Amino acid sequence: EVKYDDSHVELKDQLAAAVLMSGGVEAKHLEEHCEMSSETINKSMARFRGIAFTGAMQHILRAHGVDVPIFNSSTELFKYYQQADMKGRTAEALSASGTGAGWSTLSLPSLAEDICNREIKTKAALVESCIDRFVEVREVVDCRERKIIDYHSSGRLTKVAKTGEIEHATMSESRFSASTDMYAKMLVIPEKCIINDDLGVFNEIGQMWGEMYICSRDIAFYQMLMNEFTWKTDCNILQGADATFCPDALDWADDMYVNQIDRGGKPIQVSGRHWLGQAGSMERRVRSYNTSSEIKPTNPSDKPEPCENPWQGYFSTICGTPRFTTPQLWADEALPASKLTKGNYKTGADKLWFIFPDPSRHASIRLTYLQGYRIPRVDFAPTAFNTLGMQSRVVAAYGFDQVCNEGPIAMDPDNCLTAV
Repeated sequence: EVKYDDSHVELKDQLAAAVLMSGGVEAKHLEEHCEMSSETINKSMARFRGIAFTGAMQHILRAHGVDVPIFNSSTELFKYYQQADMKGRTAEALSASGTGAGWSTLSLPSLAEDICNREIKTKAALVESCIDRFVEVREVVDCRERKIIDYHSSGRLTKVAKTGEIEHATMSESRFSASTDMYAKMLVIPEKCIINDDLGVFNEIGQMWGEMYICSRDIAFYQMLMNEFTWKTDCNILQGADATFCPDALDWADDMYVNQIDRGGKPIQVSGRHWLGQAGSMERRVRSYNTSSEIKPTNPSDKPEPCENPWQGYFSTICGTPRFTTPQLWADEALPASKLTKGNYKTGADKLWFIFPDPSRHASIRLTYLQGYRIPRVDFAPTAFNTLGMQSRVVAAYGFDQVCNEGPIAMDPDNCLTAV
């Protein structure tokens, strides 16, 4: 027998923890990533271990003082819940302190929201994304377009003339636009899925929204790399045979990197220690170069014996991604026309590789989140009268923008990033 002596918020957290653990989420992940206290988790395991959504509906009703009869089927229970839910929401709307007070705090939609939002946090924490290693991350308070002005001074200090006159310096500027956009998706959960509860539908929806968000955000970043306007100058893009990945190409890339200068004519004074490319054989070779003390020369006839490896321990980040050869990357109409989009998206994409600086020292690309949306928000609500079920939506707000021309190096052996 469960005593409903906790507040509705506490009961909702305990029910959510029970449903999440029933769906396979470990208790330590709830505590580490889902902002659940050990006390809440322990109470949940003691009271609601192994609970399904049909059981959650009964506990929600009883917590509101509704007597729940014994039903022969989940369908009858759900219909009974719907009738009580309508009465509870109506009473809550009429009186904040009446019989229905607090119904929106502890109800099936609010519980589903709680479960899905915590599932997304767990998914975001457990799924590794390398984007944060390559970009500067900030939060903004609105979605308005912002102008980023990068000022450059030129010249050097000059000797003061005998007359005491000081020579004037000059200043130039580079302008960039930055904005944060909102992204969303809706889904109607059929009533039969709620009644059956055989797929743990609410657990699955939280995971689905989390995977969809991570995929969408990653694709937006890689589409920016595919945009030829990101690479406006010859100082940070190498195309042709010299860009084919090998030790010699690493030499070329490093030389390009250290010789970059800003608009004011000053060296950028950063090194490119973060590598990004296609997952698979290229990534394995980079990791081998980064760990081996010896390296085989590109042309064995010149140096028949392995030589000392200058790239051992050079890269602090090595990230291989399969995104460059996925259809989603090339399906967006916003992607400018390139050789890759005109032909087979797999042709040449698997040969691209990039080197980035440490974003804390020199940021070229900025990822902005709308305040409160670093993790997407999931909402649930009843559907329209002509639809059986519940509706769910996920909302995210982020944007990728270039804030500096100098920094990253693109190695493009097939000239894929050239517009056609």
